Amino acid sequence: MLLTEDDFRDPERHANLRATLDALLTLGVIPIVNENDTVSTAELDRPADAQGARSERGERGERIFGDNDKLSALLARHIGADLLVLLSDVDGLYDRNPSEPGAKLLRGVEVIDEQILSLADGGNGRGRGGMVSKLESARIALRAGKTVVIANGRTPQVLERIVAGEAIGTRFAPAAVLQELVR
Repeated sequence: MLLTEDDFRDPERHANLRATLDALLTLGVIPIVNENDTVSTAELDRPADAQGARSERGERGERIFGDNDKLSALLARHIGADLLVLLSDVDGLYDRNPSEPGAKLLRGVEVIDEQILSLADGGNGRGRGGMVSKLESARIALRAGKTVVIANGRTPQVLERIVAGEAIGTRFAPAAVLQELVR
């Protein structure tokens, strides 16, 4: 499924999107969703801020999402998903750059504030995402009451293991949820 900002802004298109996703999931189909780059050119018209981040504000003419991380967070919020998994080329969020000696993986985060955002080192040069985008996306989902996991996409059976409750990556959830998961 290729989506644009208008699929979230326009009530009729949003209702159609929701109905389509519900129908596909009911049929056991796992939809693959991506930004429709061929018709969505807003990111070319408005530069990103100093860290490459884009807004989710959604006012006319402003970008609702600018990468697939934020698109997935919006979808999780709008379709009522229980869990959002953001895959990366690192094991999750670290207390400093993971290439530095002694860097420690953070297993659980309750709130994404400026201190947590400051841990993101920025993009890896291979795409628009990077850890900043993943944290901003996790914040969107967390504010909507969703649990989020950032994990390494190269980990064998990573999705199955996360869904089974294995402690992989960094889990973002309210304190009460994190405490339940550790028991």
